[in-house]
Amino acid sequence: MTVARSVLEGDVMDERTSHLYHPVNDLAGAPAAPIAITDHALLPWEKRCHALLETFNARGVITMEEKRRGVEDMGQTIYAALTYYEKWVMCAANLLMTKGHITSDELADKVAEVHALEATDHASASSHGHDHDHAPIEAAPAGEWELLEIAVRELAISKGLITAADHRKLLEYLDGATPALGAKIVARAWIDPSFKQRVLADGNVAWELGATNYDHTNLIVLENTAEVHNLVVCTLCSCYPRPLLGLPPDWYKSAAYRSRAVRWPRSVLAEFGTLIPERVAIHVHDSNADMRYLVMPMRPVGTDGWSEDALARLVTRDTMIGVAVPSVQP
Repeated sequence: MTVARSVLEGDVMDERTSHLYHPVNDLAGAPAAPIAITDHALLPWEKRCHALLETFNARGVITMEEKRRGVEDMGQTIYAALTYYEKWVMCAANLLMTKGHITSDELADKVAEVHALEATDHASASSHGHDHDHAPIEAAPAGEWELLEIAVRELAISKGLITAADHRKLLEYLDGATPALGAKIVARAWIDPSFKQRVLADGNVAWELGATNYDHTNLIVLENTAEVHNLVVCTLCSCYPRPLLGLPPDWYKSAAYRSRAVRWPRSVLAEFGTLIPERVAIHVHDSNADMRYLVMPMRPVGTDGWSEDALARLVTRDTMIGVAVPSVQP
């Protein structure tokens, strides 16, 4: 239990006046602005950064818990100033140096080398308009965070911590993971009572339908009913069933969602246009590095006799997080 939760135990807080003291990335229960329900396609370097940290975790170089702690140790000023993946790559560089895998001089030299090569390639591409054989370069000159990601990755490969094939495999997998995999599980449960019973008892049964549990986390499937609506959040970071839903949207990673979902879930759901009757209890589930949740929404009325594929098309990413409910369009 964090210091914040110890202090607040038993207290009744008002969202407009509460003042919480907690580690920099533990946002649970903190007041925040309305959620900006937006998303953006990841920049190529951000996607590579994500795959890099997942590769580090898979090889035991930097675990997800170590990454989370590394982000927390940045302190409030740096944490607030950096974007999501800027935090990740800075944390990776710091941890590799702390663990003795690389030195600060090696990192500085590699960043300078990458910067010089990128500048030359960008100038050449601008002049001649043709591709090169090495790693792809963005249309615009690389920024400092992209240079750092490339430098960290190339050093890790040269030191034998990971291989280029490891990273490429994770990158390709992340590109292929979509909510369609999770929707298949929900639709199968709606039409197959035996499968539904098994997957609710042990969420890892879901992997039978073809998705790969590449991060080796425990999956728990939560059933929405007429009495209970489930909502998933990660208050410390962005833990999320990526093999089944793809990468999380921006709002799931935002401070506003992570702060408010655990304490004011009904108002958060209303911001998504999801109005849950007062008689229905809302259960909020906080994910972590070892355990992920998938919401099984209620099957919409009027879908009797529908095929599994047709039912799966009703199941969206947001319904499997719990911020929306599936419906049949009139």
